Amino acid sequence: MARRKPATTTHPAIAGVALLALTLSGSGASRVGAQDPGATKYLLPDLSAAGDVRSVEDVLDMSMDMTVSVEGQESAAKFSQRSREAYTETIVAVDAEGAPTMVKRAYTVAREAETPPMGKTVVRVSSLQGKTVTIRIAGDQVAVTADKGMLAPEDVKELQGKFGKNAEPEFIPQRELALGEEWVLDGAALGSALKGLEKGGIRGKLERIFPKHGHSLAEVRFNMQLHGTPEGAPLPLTMKGAGTGIYDLTLKRERDMQFSGPVTTEGEIEENGHKLKLKGEGKMNASTKVQWLKVAGKPVPPVAR
Repeated sequence: MARRKPATTTHPAIAGVALLALTLSGSGASRVGAQDPGATKYLLPDLSAAGDVRSVEDVLDMSMDMTVSVEGQESAAKFSQRSREAYTETIVAVDAEGAPTMVKRAYTVAREAETPPMGKTVVRVSSLQGKTVTIRIAGDQVAVTADKGMLAPEDVKELQGKFGKNAEPEFIPQRELALGEEWVLDGAALGSALKGLEKGGIRGKLERIFPKHGHSLAEVRFNMQLHGTPEGAPLPLTMKGAGTGIYDLTLKRERDMQFSGPVTTEGEIEENGHKLKLKGEGKMNASTKVQWLKVAGKPVPPVAR
C-alpha cells in the first residue's frame, strides 16, 4: 500500500471539461515561496488496498449565455450541459506496490444532457448505467467487461482512460507539505488530463488540518486559469475559478472535491455553409462526493464515512 492509486474519478465532460481531474496529487508541481524548515509537515497519500469500497457521485453543470452572429445579424442563445455519475467502487486486487490491478464498479447513474446554442436538448444515458463492470489493469493495458449486456465503445474508451498508465496526472505533490505551502502546475504538466488547455496553470495550497468525527482531515485549495481549445471542442475556452479538496489523513484516502468558476468562449464555426461567430459567458460547477464504506475490507463507521 505504499503507492498512490491511479486517478479513477473524472468528471464526464464535453469541451474539455475533462477538466479537473481534481483527483489531486502530482509530479509536475513546483514550490512557491520559502518554507520554514522547522514547520510541521504533512503527507497527503491516496492509498489503495484490496477490499477498499467507496461510493462516489460526480456532478458537472455548465451553462453559458451565447451571442450568435450570422451575416451581420445577431441573436441570443443558451448552451448548457449537465452530467452525473453515481457508482460503488470496489478494489478487488492490487499489485506489490499497491496499485489496483482489478476494480469493480456498480453504476446506478451515468447520464448527461446537453443543449447546444442552436438546437434542442439531447439526453444521453451511458451504457454503463445499471451495470456492474470489471476493470483489469496491467501496465498500459486496461480491459473493461460488463456483468451483463453490451457496453458502447465510447463508454469503454472513456473508462479505460481513467485507469493505469492512461490515467490523468495527479495534482498534489507527493512530498511532505507544510501548512500554507503552495505549489504550481503549469498547463504543460496537465496536458494528458486537460488536452488542449495547456495555457495557464493551477496553483494549490495546503490550507488547514482539522478534526472531524475522530479523523484528521486536510483541506487543499486551488486557483485555476486555463486557456485553449479542448479536444473535440469547436471553439477555444478560458476557464477561471477556485476549488477545494478534502483528504482523510486517518484513512490515507481522498474525500470530497468541489470546483466552480466562470467560463468564456469566442470564435467562429461553419454550419450549413454559413459562418457563425459565437461569443459566450457562463459558469461551471463540478463536485465529487466520496463515502468510504470499507478500507482494506474493514467497515468504516457511518459517522466517519
